[in-house]
Amino acid sequence: MKILEEPSITVSISTISSNLEVFVASFPFNQLSDADEVLIIIQGHDEKIYFPELKNFKLIYDSNYGLSSSRNIGIENANSDFIWFLDDDIILIENGVKKIKNHIKANNNFDLHTVRIKHSNNFPYKNYTNKKKLGRLDALKVSSVEIIVSRDFILNNNLRFNKNLGLGSNFPSNEENIFYLDIFDKGGLISHFPEYLLEHEYIDRKSIHF
Repeated sequence: MKILEEPSITVSISTISSNLEVFVASFPFNQLSDADEVLIIIQGHDEKIYFPELKNFKLIYDSNYGLSSSRNIGIENANSDFIWFLDDDIILIENGVKKIKNHIKANNNFDLHTVRIKHSNNFPYKNYTNKKKLGRLDALKVSSVEIIVSRDFILNNNLRFNKNLGLGSNFPSNEENIFYLDIFDKGGLISHFPEYLLEHEYIDRKSIHF
């Protein structure tokens, strides 16, 4: 692995045409100012729409659907040292990109870094480990938006998200867990940065009826 004095970050955001208006109106685009590149992959949409002006900003239109497909488009188009995969309903906290850059710089022997997400009411999204280095079983608790991965590592090992898994596929989950395990099985080192850099709207799951 090459030593990075100042790691660069591509933030790759997945969205779909039906969510565009809400996404553009609510996403804190100003929090992306420290990103070296911002990719927004819009599935099912082929018309131009106004986005806030961003540095190194690129819209990618995809006529297909599927979260894993969108993640892979981000991988193929990213130009930075690391890729951070986000969704259109995730809030990136202030200085979140700068904080993960500092973490990567201080832990530059790792190939994948994970962070924490909290609900909008400040409660943790899940129970997180206190380990600094993660292993195989930790794959079961990782969400794709918590992953920041070395672009060189996944390209050199020809790793991608499985298109048969994830939202928009026949098996709409676990794509991030398999991706994590593929990286681990190729000898990738995985760290955990114990800070809440992401926020998601609170959902009272007890009130959801099936």
